[in-house]
Amino acid sequence: MAEQEYDKVHGKRFAVSLQAIRNLWQPTKEMRVIEIGWPGSFSALFTDAFGILPESTNFHLSYENRWKYLPSDEYDLVICMEILEHLNDPIEPDWDLDRCATFKEEGARTLLRECYRIIKPGGHFFLTTPNIASWHGIGLILAGASPMSYGPHTREYSFNYIIQNLLPPERYKIIRAWTEDVYSEIHPESEMRRMTDTKNMLQHRVDSRNRGETTFVWCEK
Repeated sequence: MAEQEYDKVHGKRFAVSLQAIRNLWQPTKEMRVIEIGWPGSFSALFTDAFGILPESTNFHLSYENRWKYLPSDEYDLVICMEILEHLNDPIEPDWDLDRCATFKEEGARTLLRECYRIIKPGGHFFLTTPNIASWHGIGLILAGASPMSYGPHTREYSFNYIIQNLLPPERYKIIRAWTEDVYSEIHPESEMRRMTDTKNMLQHRVDSRNRGETTFVWCEK
């Protein structure tokens, strides 16, 4: 996806993320910030908002040994936006058939473990990722389609799975976690109708909390 098109699709998510960080964080210009992944438009928006230029990573995030050049307990804020859903298990030459044939979330778990390592004590972690259990995702399932928001993603996770399984409380103290619909403006009208119909049909039969399309989590180390 071209950068200009990506920015158009994700513009509302950028805005929601920046506002959340403003509300939850009190930065100084001496603070050190890193955005996991390639630098993009959000890095520029962040710099304009806070006067801090985030560093960025440029390596295969699923492999623990690739993180070694990043020092421990160094960053005041680690930003991880729309990365988790792209990570495969790393491929190692000594893996047996069972390990190769079963998705074990090792890439995602490596990412979250290493992000924790590089955050300063008292520092913060900001995560966004698609919520596969959103009303939009459920509507897609009922229509016989894949609930994935973007086909090339490796694995999308539900809000509850992120909170209960991937962010262990002995590492991450969750300060705020929520979901929000941030792509309504770019969905076709038919998808919006299906999402609304799904919500109206099921909201009194299942837990209707945290059914927005994107998961947002703000943590403290």
